[in-house]
Amino acid sequence: MITKHKCSYRSIWLSNATSELGGAFFTACNSILAYELTGSAASLGLIWLLYYIPSFFMQLFIGPYIDRYSRKSIMINCQIVRMLLAILLVSSLLLNHFSIAFIYAIQIINGMIMPIFIPANQAILPTILEKDQLAKANASLDSIRQIMIISGPVLTGVFLDYLAIEWIVVMMALAFFTSTIALMKLKENKVRASVRRRWIDEFKEGLQTYFNHKLIVLLGVFFGFVQFGVGVTIVTTLPYITTILNQSYSAYGLFMAGFPIGYIIGALLNKKIGEKIGVGKLFIALFIGGGTYISLS
Repeated sequence: MITKHKCSYRSIWLSNATSELGGAFFTACNSILAYELTGSAASLGLIWLLYYIPSFFMQLFIGPYIDRYSRKSIMINCQIVRMLLAILLVSSLLLNHFSIAFIYAIQIINGMIMPIFIPANQAILPTILEKDQLAKANASLDSIRQIMIISGPVLTGVFLDYLAIEWIVVMMALAFFTSTIALMKLKENKVRASVRRRWIDEFKEGLQTYFNHKLIVLLGVFFGFVQFGVGVTIVTTLPYITTILNQSYSAYGLFMAGFPIGYIIGALLNKKIGEKIGVGKLFIALFIGGGTYISLS
């Protein structure tokens, strides 16, 4: 039973739940808006590219800077920016002044925010809980994140079948607002972080370590191809569901919810299988995944 700093933990729990829900709305709405505006799968691909590229470069050097400031303040500022982005988006929709370039700009900013928010969110829990409470607390947080990741696309699809997309964006803004208020109630224990080296020094050491291990290099190439396949899937799903299959947005939401559901089932199966078939699990999983898309084609 987590008793120490229970109010602070509840604040983090509520903040994570509403943040994940708002993020799921954000992803779905931006994808749908881009596709409706352009009718182009290439625009959908660019939406994701403009999110991941700034996110990747921010991750290279942001770590040492996050350690210098209050995690609570960092998280609050990130959620305020995300809320303002949602307000700008709904305002542009209502005034009919939005464009694909505007959506691209929102994606770039959002891509820069997440590498700041996520490490701060992960690092704040040990500052309010005892060490023996962390495992249970992390499990609870992970569970609510998975629930919101699953329910977010479904809710977005169902809402879009009956409501204008502006209302979904308003809900998104309210989710980030709720997350911000929850974080404001958090009582963070200030922990003096150890002084880290310059990001460029850590980056060089990381590269050297990476290329000194051939297995890690091979795994990097392997997972690069896997992530490429995942990226193609994300981009092609919306036009496939709504155009080729001529289904509603709720069907698209259900399809997208299948990914996190699959992650949960896979994690449970992996726990039961253990190390019985070793690396063979990777290839079996990829073969099954590839088989499902061959069947779709």
